Amino acid sequence: SPYYSVPVVWHVLKTSSGTGDVTDTAIGQNMTVLNEAYRASGHASGSVDVRVNFVLADKTPSGGSTTGIERIVNGDLFENLSEGVCGIYDQRDSLVGTNISWDSAKYLNIVTFTGESATSQQHNWTYYPWYRSAFPYFNHVAYQYTNVGSSSDARILAHEVGHGMSLYHINQSSCSGSCTSNGLTTG
Repeated sequence: SPYYSVPVVWHVLKTSSGTGDVTDTAIGQNMTVLNEAYRASGHASGSVDVRVNFVLADKTPSGGSTTGIERIVNGDLFENLSEGVCGIYDQRDSLVGTNISWDSAKYLNIVTFTGESATSQQHNWTYYPWYRSAFPYFNHVAYQYTNVGSSSDARILAHEVGHGMSLYHINQSSCSGSCTSNGLTTG
């Protein structure tokens, strides 16, 4: 059977001084680990090949060329996106989902940010897809920038992408215990 290709766009949030920027090579390393997880190769050999291939987007929503990596200088979102998980995530995710993310029916959006917060324990998250009909801005994976380029931490990305594709943890049959009542996955 054929492979399904998912175009991926990385929205790299950074400060005006460059804090948060990650290299194309580091993003490529994470893409490799992500594909290994879903193609049953590399660190995931012996698992099931689900015939999904994640590729950096080569076209923008308007049809222009892209590398699939978009660098955005926005220190406020870079520093404070993780604050949202403790009560105002709708506001922060709304800003990302409506101003940064591309059409989630056509792209997997990965947004990098600081992931450091005095009030939040969540450094990476995504939403189950069925929440997008009520909250269309829940359309991205929020991913701590210090995980980019680390092969062990790249597995976190594969984990969060799984939630974004409706996959629960293997020991759960519903959202109870591992996500909030609004569909935010926390594990």
